[in-house]
Amino acid sequence: MSKKIFIVENEFIIAEDLTMMVEQIGYQTVGYARSLSEATDRIASDLPDMVLLDVQLSGGMDGIELAHLLRKKYHIPFVFVTSFADATTRQAMEAAQPAGYLPKPFNQQDVEVVLTKVFETDHQHRE
Repeated sequence: MSKKIFIVENEFIIAEDLTMMVEQIGYQTVGYARSLSEATDRIASDLPDMVLLDVQLSGGMDGIELAHLLRKKYHIPFVFVTSFADATTRQAMEAAQPAGYLPKPFNQQDVEVVLTKVFETDHQHRE
């Protein structure tokens, strides 16, 4: 069965690119959201196997808040998709304990490497 991936990204074109790349690699996307509230509702109903998560949503660092929710409430691994690299943002991302990072700009090979790594690690933790 194909792993289900949910995308949280406030830029439509990036969400579309990620969707296309994820599906070409062989995973299933179960939708995407552009805001914290939309993502929270959709993730609760879809319960994906993993979330690709932008740090910056709607002008704030709401992705960090969502990351903590994913970890504590749903136990869903997530990968931060971001172009932010300042020290404060890096510290906040590290504190959320992501399964990985996908720096912008990215290509299909970058996406494939991070997804493979996350799902292999997740599988090892469940054995």
